[in-house]
Amino acid sequence: MLKRDQCRRCDGICSTPTSKILCSRCGVACYCSDKCKGSDEFRHQVDCQTAALKRKCSGCNQEKIGLKSCGGCREAWYCDKECQKKAWPTHKHLCRPVIAKISELSERLNDIFDFKKSTNSHGVGTVYYWGNTPATDVINLSLNEGFDYSKPLSVLACDVGDPRNILRSLCDLPEVYKQEMTFTLNDICACTLARTALILYFLYKGGEDVASSVTQIWYSLGLSDVDSRLVISRLQELVEASSLEELTKGTMKMNQGHFQRLVEVWRTWLDLSTRQGDWITEARNKRFTSFDAQEGMNLY
Repeated sequence: MLKRDQCRRCDGICSTPTSKILCSRCGVACYCSDKCKGSDEFRHQVDCQTAALKRKCSGCNQEKIGLKSCGGCREAWYCDKECQKKAWPTHKHLCRPVIAKISELSERLNDIFDFKKSTNSHGVGTVYYWGNTPATDVINLSLNEGFDYSKPLSVLACDVGDPRNILRSLCDLPEVYKQEMTFTLNDICACTLARTALILYFLYKGGEDVASSVTQIWYSLGLSDVDSRLVISRLQELVEASSLEELTKGTMKMNQGHFQRLVEVWRTWLDLSTRQGDWITEARNKRFTSFDAQEGMNLY
């Protein structure tokens, strides 16, 4: 939370009244200079719109900015506690049903989470190889540090899952940004992280020339012979490598113990690639007809 007279952009304290520059629209955001105010223009837009919005108090019926919402339903607004108390005899007939509905939804969500917790082993019982949300630029340089930012960046992506957000963030960087950027990725599931490392290694080796193959490998259930041979070739290189850092000449680094755990996964994938018969269909059918799967589908 910002302190009194703290600049919204650089976090500096505006020491004198003359050095303080307020947003002319909302009158809330404070800056120490015109440069900070200009750099924060895009990031402040959402907060500014919210702060400058006039709402009618449910207690005194006056339109003002900066009103506080009801903590139960978030649908009524008040100047202060006195106005809230004044409006409660009428507002409670709207508020209580909303609170009851929220409680009902919370209980249903808890049932789902409890079920997932009981069927998963340390979070790895269900592996989500394909995501179900669009990629997001997690850096968004223009709306955060600004287009003119020219220092190295380090991003920690905990429980990263797949690398879609990382790749989108890199693609959306301004062309003028030429500094080093470091991403630290982790995931509780070794299989998921092994796939992410494999995809990134693909791109390290082939760049744009393998973009189409990476897309097919990432999202397709069936691979062409060419893509299948490419996967096997890259897996063999990873399995035979002494370290990820040496294999990628320092571009990708990993603790040796963690790397050996992923090597076990990659070696398993290589073994599966030579297995005969329609074992994939059998494994899938077995999984979806299990009790856990049926219960999960009923809950969802």
